[in-house]
Amino acid sequence: MSTIDTETISTDAYLALHEHDRRMVGTPAYLGLAYFWNYAYRYPMRDVSYSCRRRIHTAMLDAGLPLDEASETHRRLIEDTMNATDRKRLADCYGRAWVTPGVSVAAARADDELPPLRSHQTPDGATYATSRAATEGAPR
Repeated sequence: MSTIDTETISTDAYLALHEHDRRMVGTPAYLGLAYFWNYAYRYPMRDVSYSCRRRIHTAMLDAGLPLDEASETHRRLIEDTMNATDRKRLADCYGRAWVTPGVSVAAARADDELPPLRSHQTPDGATYATSRAATEGAPR
């Protein structure tokens, strides 16, 4: 399988590919460029690789999950589908892993309770918005 380096193609070529991929959401022909996920997963999904997006898209289709909804099952599937490289990429972006290591979709039960998504936290647990607001008013 060959790949396309989207960093080196023209803007027009990228936009054409993105538009094509937008039409492919929900089909096996999805490339990984277009958004398909619920807003709740915007931080991890926009920062993972195109191949990870394709794997998650395929896993959701295979599981019969609606692509644009949010649930514990969706979150577990996203976490379980990410590989070590995807997890490291998110840790590099957000200061720590977004996902919960060891979570398995197969082990999901209806009564399972997981902590809320940790999509935008600093290493000390504060959200970036909270810590930014606290430092904006601080003297320099």
